[in-house]
Amino acid sequence: MVAVFVRTESNDFSHIQQQIEKCLPFLAKKEPKMYLEFFMPGDADKRLGLSQLIEDIQSGMVTKVICTSSERISSDRVELNKFLQLVREKNIELIFAG
Repeated sequence: MVAVFVRTESNDFSHIQQQIEKCLPFLAKKEPKMYLEFFMPGDADKRLGLSQLIEDIQSGMVTKVICTSSERISSDRVELNKFLQLVREKNIELIFAG
């Protein structure tokens, strides 16, 4: 399954739409599962979209992850490195479409 991960720090849907549009060319006509995350200040520990994506990667459901940039996954280097290590271990194709 192809996963598209989108994260925004506002409640403006146009930010989400812009990220999705950047990811579309990398789908190769496959229907993706969308992982959306609306991040608000003070919610740093509430990464529901990322947590679900990680769960699906660990269970073997995901073969490709597309997002606009590494900062969308995490601006925290430790958290980002953990994600990148998981992707490498599971042999997941990772595309930054930004």
